[in-house]
Formats: sequence, structure tokens, C-alpha cells
Amino acid sequence: MTALAAILGDTVNFWIGRYAGTTIVNGRFSAFVKGEWIDKTRKFYEKYGGATIVIARFVPYVRTFTPFLAGVGEMHYASFLLYNIPGGVLWTCGLIVGGYFIGNIPIVQDHISLLMWLVLILCIIAPGMVAKTLLSVALHKKQP
Repeated sequence: MTALAAILGDTVNFWIGRYAGTTIVNGRFSAFVKGEWIDKTRKFYEKYGGATIVIARFVPYVRTFTPFLAGVGEMHYASFLLYNIPGGVLWTCGLIVGGYFIGNIPIVQDHISLLMWLVLILCIIAPGMVAKTLLSVALHKKQP
């Protein structure tokens, strides 16, 4: 079930990118995205699209934008799906197996509460850092 959810989630993200991505990028985020980047995205997905779909699942934050950009980059849906399915299965199996083995390490078991707090703090800090960087870029771009 988890793999199916991951696959469906990326599929929805892909179709949002395909149908609304250019409008979204050129509208609200036009201060952050150059038109040439969209062309580069298309070329990138023509060359490395399949590998990107699989590998990006294992990279935090990148995995969120990859299917969207595949849609914006007009990657063929059949190609996207060909890599999305095994990528989703590998990712969920990796999480489950990794969680099982890491969860059985005594020091992890003894300090699970501390580890949960560290993960929570990282999940709060990281998007803040990204937002700060994007805001800095936008403000810098508006200055003459």
C-alpha cells in the first residue's frame, strides 16, 4: 500500500506539472525561475529523466519537485511511469527495511525520543533555510 501511495503521489505531481506547471512557474514564481531554465529542464529530462525519477526519491526535498519538473519538462508519461513504479517500490522497501534494521540497534532503541526530536528540528529548520534563500534571491533580483 505504501508503494502505491508513493507512486500515485508522484503521478499526481507529474500531471500538475504537465498541465499547470508552466503557468505556476511563470506566474507566482517568475521572480525565481528563468524561462531558459524550463528549456534546460526539458533537455535534462530527455537525457536523464528515468534515472532522475528513481534516484530523486532518495534525496529529501528533491523528491518533492522531481515529478513536477518532469511534467513541466514534458517527459513522456509512459517513460515517467516506467521509472516511477520501480522507484516507488525501491524507496518504500528501502524505508521499511532500513527502519527495521536501524530500529533494532540498541543505542537507537535507547535514545529514540532524542532522535525523534532531532528529526523534527531538522524538518523545521531545512524548509526555513530554503525559504530564506529564495527570499534572499527574490529581494536581490528586485534591486537595481
